Amino acid sequence: EVNTIVMDKTGTVTKGVFKISEIKTFGEWKEETMMPILLAIESKSTHPIAKAIMEYHTDISIPNASDVKEIAGKGLTGLVQGKNVVVGNQKLMQQFNIDTIKEIESVVDSIVLVGIDGVFAGYLTIADELKEEAKASIESLKREGIKSLMMLSGDKDSITQKVAAQLGIEKARSEEHT
Repeated sequence: EVNTIVMDKTGTVTKGVFKISEIKTFGEWKEETMMPILLAIESKSTHPIAKAIMEYHTDISIPNASDVKEIAGKGLTGLVQGKNVVVGNQKLMQQFNIDTIKEIESVVDSIVLVGIDGVFAGYLTIADELKEEAKASIESLKREGIKSLMMLSGDKDSITQKVAAQLGIEKARSEEHT
């Protein structure tokens, strides 16, 4: 008699395919001016999040990026159209003395911050999509008598907890809390 099921998140209840879910720009920057610069930098990366970003409007012209360097665990830097570009996480922005905004602290999904010529230009959120049948499958397991469902993930805890709540899974653990 099975009464407990433990499952992985990515690829089990989510598609394992990242997509841009939101783009926010600040100051003089607009989506149509920031995105080509971001795409130029990301085109030099093989990271899964870079691949997701490269899916953005494939019909736009992408300028050339030079001097692109990866800073392990933080992001990328490079030159695009004579502008110094920094793309990555909050630690990278701090390293380059780029002031961001408070609202990014409450973003649940994976976030990519963009700094251009020392100024915070904006950010993108990247999310994995739920499989269409995931919620119905979880409900079916509960109807079949499964009393305890647990989801495990290597993602950040806020993402793990958000997905668990969307699916009605009571217990979820992330890499941060194992």
